[in-house]
Amino acid sequence: MYPVIFGQPSVFVFWGLASLLGSLLAVLFARQENFPPRQSFPLLLVIGLVFLLGTKVHAWIASPFPIAHEGWWRALQVGFHFPGGLIAIALVSPLIFRWSSFSGLRFMDAIVPAIGFAIAIARIGCFLNGCCYGVACDLPWGVEFPRGSRAFASLFGSEWVVTHLHQTVPLHPLQLYFAIGGLLIGLALLWFRKRRRFQGQSVLLFVVLWAWLKVAVESLRDPSFMPVTPHLLEFGLGIAVIATGLWFFLLRKTRPQSS
Repeated sequence: MYPVIFGQPSVFVFWGLASLLGSLLAVLFARQENFPPRQSFPLLLVIGLVFLLGTKVHAWIASPFPIAHEGWWRALQVGFHFPGGLIAIALVSPLIFRWSSFSGLRFMDAIVPAIGFAIAIARIGCFLNGCCYGVACDLPWGVEFPRGSRAFASLFGSEWVVTHLHQTVPLHPLQLYFAIGGLLIGLALLWFRKRRRFQGQSVLLFVVLWAWLKVAVESLRDPSFMPVTPHLLEFGLGIAVIATGLWFFLLRKTRPQSS
């Protein structure tokens, strides 16, 4: 594990990298949908800042410990909750696009595949940091997190740490599951771009895929080790069911009429 890169937490470094590369990909995808880069890039910067602020606010609400005990700078470097970013975008986007000449839903449809790829990059930082780990895993790809990782520190004293080996027992690498899932979601949304029936359909498809990915992966996390978010699985399941129902409702409503 590499919890620190270039003197900074690996999570912080890779979330920054994900934001940068995700923005560049979003500009490219928007250009392919005939959105001029000169107008789309500033808009993407604002959306990206809103997203990052949402992830931080959600993390601070869930766990105020870093602010109270480690200071604001440390709190800014660690703790990113992806759902908070999505909620922030959903709340603020109507205001952002009110002052833009772009169609909000069409623009978001164009750029949403970049979010999947950004997730894949950001989760590599989580893996290097050793956070966001899963339960014990007896499968060949189970990962033993060493001393110095967030997993080792959090689980120290439990049956999941082999003290004399200075490592955890093999755990499900949820970070890599999320990374692979984000990559596949990004590719699926790129494939789906020319198959949309209505504006906002790609965004809704992203929410459906992401929510079910969240449900599947969070089911492999021990809730006793995340007391600040004990209902994360139920929350994700609720979003998944609602988004899927809305998907089929709108798909049926926009189905071509037979002659």
